[in-house]
Amino acid sequence: MTAKIKNKSKVPGLLKNLLKPVLSIVILSTFVLIIFTIVQNLWDLDVSKFMRITDKALNKVNIDIDENKVGEVAGKFVERISQTDLGSGVSDFRPAKEEVLKIGILSDIHEDEKNLNSAIERIKQLNITTVFFLGDATNYGDQPALRLEKEMLDKFGLEYYILPGDHDLAQSAGPENFQSVFGGSNRVLSLKGVSFVLFNNSANFTKLEQKDMDWLTSSLNGADFLVLSQPIYADDLLPPFNKLFMGSTNGEVPQEKIVLQEDVRAQRDQILDLVRHSNVRALISGDHHKSSNKIDPANDKLSHLVVGAVSGEINGYSQNVIQSPRVATLTVYEDKSYIFEDVVLD
Repeated sequence: MTAKIKNKSKVPGLLKNLLKPVLSIVILSTFVLIIFTIVQNLWDLDVSKFMRITDKALNKVNIDIDENKVGEVAGKFVERISQTDLGSGVSDFRPAKEEVLKIGILSDIHEDEKNLNSAIERIKQLNITTVFFLGDATNYGDQPALRLEKEMLDKFGLEYYILPGDHDLAQSAGPENFQSVFGGSNRVLSLKGVSFVLFNNSANFTKLEQKDMDWLTSSLNGADFLVLSQPIYADDLLPPFNKLFMGSTNGEVPQEKIVLQEDVRAQRDQILDLVRHSNVRALISGDHHKSSNKIDPANDKLSHLVVGAVSGEINGYSQNVIQSPRVATLTVYEDKSYIFEDVVLD
């Protein structure tokens, strides 16, 4: 009788031990589903916050979940999602009133005529008549290539505004070739009451002139969106994109150029501080060949939006290695709320 009672008392403990791995799987599966839902709605997930919420519940059943393991699982899942079209780059700002403006935004064409034609066709299907081009229309910035790109853009019959990318400055080691074909690029635009500042920050290892910094400072007053050639904030992105921004030195760079780039980075810091203390709602840029959307850590009313690439190739490899070719659209409403979306090319 005693032995039977003793064995009986072990049953709950044994059952509990058997249930622990099952419950762990359920918790992790639930966590992944939460991430999936969040990615679809383009909200940000804070793993540590999730762990704090679930910690008490897990402790009650004596289950210890390693936060680093959870973060690893979540990170891999989100990275996989980013290679699909689920993470489309929709902004967190939801429309509240009537639409007043919709524009197309293209970046990193790299002389890909086929994909450019597809991109413009998609833009026209959406009844968009105004387009921003954010740089790297060419591979090397030689005048024949720049002129050919301009001829193509002109023939589409759209209102367009273009910034140079670093590739567009390569041959002339500066903006001379680009300006001889497209003219100046820095400008303030008011489109149906929405204010955009377009600013060329594409040059690497070259400080912006003080007159350009002064112009930007004054132009940001009353601006709704700042449009740039390359990002100025990338800290929250996955490698290597977190190391690709104005003033960064990714890869092997000679010491003398590192010094020059440090000056550029200091200007990046100035611009970022200016924008964070303005009423700008979003910075929009290209150059990464991968779209992204991040809330600024110092100003939660400010977003950093990066447009994906039109080109089907990058450095001789398929663009699909990073992300499928795409364009973006920006829809603005009368209360200045907006939606920023990817449009994947067929």
